[in-house]
Amino acid sequence: MDFLDLDGWETRTTTKHRRAYRIQASPIAQRDACPVCKTPNPYYFGIRQRLCRDLPKFDRAVTIEVLLQRYRCRECGKTFVQEMPGILEDRKATARLATHIQELAARLTFAEVGRLVRLDPKTVRTIFTKALEQRLAAIIPAPLRVLGIDEAMLAGELRATLCNIQEGTIIDILPTRRWQSVFHAIHALPFKAQIEVVTIDMWAPYLQAVRGALRDVPVVVDKFHVVRMADEALDRLRVDLARSCKHVGDAKRLRKANRIFRRHSHQIGNFTRLRMDALLQNWPVLADAYAAKEDFYDIYDARDRKDAEARYDLWRASLSPSLQRVFAKLLTATKNWRECMFAYFDFPHTNATTEALNGLIKRLNRNGVGYDFEIIKAKALLTHGVRKIVNLHTDYGWNRDLMGFATEPEVVELDFGADIAALNELVIHGFFDPVSTNRSR
Repeated sequence: MDFLDLDGWETRTTTKHRRAYRIQASPIAQRDACPVCKTPNPYYFGIRQRLCRDLPKFDRAVTIEVLLQRYRCRECGKTFVQEMPGILEDRKATARLATHIQELAARLTFAEVGRLVRLDPKTVRTIFTKALEQRLAAIIPAPLRVLGIDEAMLAGELRATLCNIQEGTIIDILPTRRWQSVFHAIHALPFKAQIEVVTIDMWAPYLQAVRGALRDVPVVVDKFHVVRMADEALDRLRVDLARSCKHVGDAKRLRKANRIFRRHSHQIGNFTRLRMDALLQNWPVLADAYAAKEDFYDIYDARDRKDAEARYDLWRASLSPSLQRVFAKLLTATKNWRECMFAYFDFPHTNATTEALNGLIKRLNRNGVGYDFEIIKAKALLTHGVRKIVNLHTDYGWNRDLMGFATEPEVVELDFGADIAALNELVIHGFFDPVSTNRSR
């Protein structure tokens, strides 16, 4: 049996060293024509030698010393060599080694994969990232109607994420959240003309990118980002009051009440309401701010856009000067983003899908899997089983050939992206938990 066992190759010599095997091999197939001008019968023009790595054997590294026949064309004078089946020329590795590395890197760090395949972690990383780029480039996303844009913190930097809101899937994770990056990603979508609405948070570069790539497509500011600003305003007031308290007990009560004031009034139980009422009685300014926050929440219960805008204008006019200072950031944001904010009542979509993605990425990082952008992106988008793929059968009852016989219906594969729910299940059940305590990359 051939020790190399690589289709299309002939082993010449095998040398066993203390920690490695060195195999001298040549491709079996010869060149019979010039690849440029197609002139047949080129003549031999020496031997070219190259080195590449293969899967380890018997716990030893394997290096292939490739001997390639060099040719020269009789017509155009071009020189060329034999083809190398099963070897990735640009990576100096066999295709089976690259596939093995991709499978291992789904669970292990680059350092751990390097020890298993007897390669430097930097080489492992290079092979992995190039394979990632090729796989992502080969994906053709299915058409979508509602595009969601948000960001997630990866490797200490905020990265933009593109999601299919209706399908609950991730389309892409971008290296930055700058408008140029988002613009080019949206512009490259093959079905961008079918996008009917885009949901974003209040980040101006997102709006700039959408306006540039999609022109007149409606843009909706995510409802939860707006409401959260009201919560944060009340929270800042509570913290300031706690710092100004003269009694330690009062300060502790205010600090421990951080979750109470973030709830809507109808979500609070009887016992919690007693605690909250006691706090509001002691700090009237907090009571006024909480009432204003509740009134702001009620804007999103409006019947339609006209009703919502009327409620907002009334709410804004009712704020006292002291409450205007408390909600200053919210007032500025709603002034700058009014059109997109109230577009929610025409197109009631939210970024709940992308918010779930943010929580998922935090869990991935906590499990020790995603220490850099490339790895998190690979695991989020390409882990086996997370792609939401639907096979559409185009069978309408009239598939007939020229003779009138029925033909097989055409099957179109629609790739909606990485299913966030499926990925979340994998994380919960420990699929991504590292098998080693070594975390170095």
